[in-house]
Amino acid sequence: MKDFCLGTKINILRKRNVGNTALTYAAATGNVKIAEMMLEENPELPNLGRGVKSLSMAAFLGHSQMVQRLYPVTTIDNPDDRDDIFINCVRKDVYGKHKLL
Repeated sequence: MKDFCLGTKINILRKRNVGNTALTYAAATGNVKIAEMMLEENPELPNLGRGVKSLSMAAFLGHSQMVQRLYPVTTIDNPDDRDDIFINCVRKDVYGKHKLL
């Protein structure tokens, strides 16, 4: 799979019209393996884009393993974003599973 993804030279930095990166969409599916490949390619990817942060998307959809992977590498400067992530983790029963938040 990695060879396929890397062999196609997909631009993982490309942003959609709303500003989300490919990592945001990987977070939406909960596919940690794909996210890992993207993070290997660019460790700053969780902090790029002007749309929904990948961590926020994973928390909103209840993907606890994705939250566990993205939390340590995501910068959350905005208090509103921090609150939204916390509330979504509690709502989706992600909070406390991995002792991250």
